[in-house]
Amino acid sequence: MGKCPKSMNEEGLECQANSKMSSCSKSGSFMIYPTSTLGGRMCFPKDPGIIQYLNQTLSLQQWEGHVQDVVSTWKLIIICGITSFLFGFAYLCIIRNCAGPMVWAALIGFLLLMIFLSYLSYEKLQKVEAANDPNMEFDVTLWKVVTYGSFGAIAIYGLLLCCCLGKIQLSIAVIQSGAYFVFDVVSSLLVPPITILLVTAVVLVFGAFASFVYSLGTPVPPSNPLYPIGTMKLEEEQKYYLYTVIFGCFWNIALVYALSEFVLASCTCIWYFREGGWYLLKSFFRGIFYHLGSLAFGSLLIALLWTVRVIFEVIADQANRLSETNPITRGILCCVRCCLDCFERFLKLLNRNAYIQIAITGKGFLGASKDAIDLMLRNGVSFGLTFGLSGIFTFLGRICITGATMALGYYVLTRDIAYYNKIGSPLFPCICIGVIAFLIASVIMNVYSVACEAILQCFLIDTETVSYTHLTLPTIYSV
Repeated sequence: MGKCPKSMNEEGLECQANSKMSSCSKSGSFMIYPTSTLGGRMCFPKDPGIIQYLNQTLSLQQWEGHVQDVVSTWKLIIICGITSFLFGFAYLCIIRNCAGPMVWAALIGFLLLMIFLSYLSYEKLQKVEAANDPNMEFDVTLWKVVTYGSFGAIAIYGLLLCCCLGKIQLSIAVIQSGAYFVFDVVSSLLVPPITILLVTAVVLVFGAFASFVYSLGTPVPPSNPLYPIGTMKLEEEQKYYLYTVIFGCFWNIALVYALSEFVLASCTCIWYFREGGWYLLKSFFRGIFYHLGSLAFGSLLIALLWTVRVIFEVIADQANRLSETNPITRGILCCVRCCLDCFERFLKLLNRNAYIQIAITGKGFLGASKDAIDLMLRNGVSFGLTFGLSGIFTFLGRICITGATMALGYYVLTRDIAYYNKIGSPLFPCICIGVIAFLIASVIMNVYSVACEAILQCFLIDTETVSYTHLTLPTIYSV
């Protein structure tokens, strides 16, 4: 609004037309009511009836009730957050002791399911052939293809199980050892929170730099007086300064993530090769004082890719505005976006394995990347099985820890009279409990995932170079 109406009969109002309101005439489909100016920017109603109507429409009282429910149950939320840690370690204990039977039960169960489905398709083929109907020749051919194809799939699957028996056992041992690592090096769980704090600090510092550079421009008043926010006009040199600050922010954020991955990999390597305690301090010292250049180079690649993606999104937004109904343009943009996303995933995978190689061998980034690629190519099946199994257990861990914590919180909220009489609904307290539990589960499972990848590389390098000198995996070594 150009100005706030003082009465219900006020004329000559100024407002910004939009898709809902084409004019500000009193004959329009809206109601004029007396208001007061709030902060020189907003029009706030003065009539108590309208205020009550808005409260009911926006459900402000209901939201206040949800907030009060969360405040009333803050002790239970904290207790459930601590309990989620215990659930996380209980889940790792299950992996440590039961991963083998669980994996083999899943593999054999899938084989039995394939056999059962093949039997059903064979029975259906027998019935179709017994009908001896000339009009069902297509059905006979179809069920023959399904039946013989399922038998062939069973044969191939069984052959793969037999050929990859040792690789499967190795992958099971690795994911069990990842759980052992988290139990032995509990201090590694501090790495994700430290990473969040460092990223927050980087964003705040570079946000302050960007604000300072932006403030050097010339203020430009809004072209439309109804829009209260103006803009700043920057010179070309000032724009380059601003772009440099943004790229520096990207680079430093990527560097923090690279340092956290290296620290976790280094902790795992120190634990695997039994080089003593002080895992976290040693790893941070190695990363900052010995390998910061390699980490900076790897993070530079990520920062450059992020910059390219930002530029692409700006171009894509302009292209969508110019051709909103052109499906070819939208399809091309989606394909390019998908390619950039795939390349970013590949680069992050390469960087993580390169950091693990740096932690093991102490080489530079390029040499470590080459060694990591060579190692993955020589042991593709082991890497694929380990990544797949650890990914499944990581996903299930997040779901199980979060679900168990939320179930415990809901049970207490609905069965404990002290909480049941305080709150109107357990929904929002349970949501808060679920969010906290998911964050804690993500911390534990992220550390576990990196540990599994690092242990696999340590084991493969150890067996290729030192001939089983530092075996620390579980009982699989007797095979």
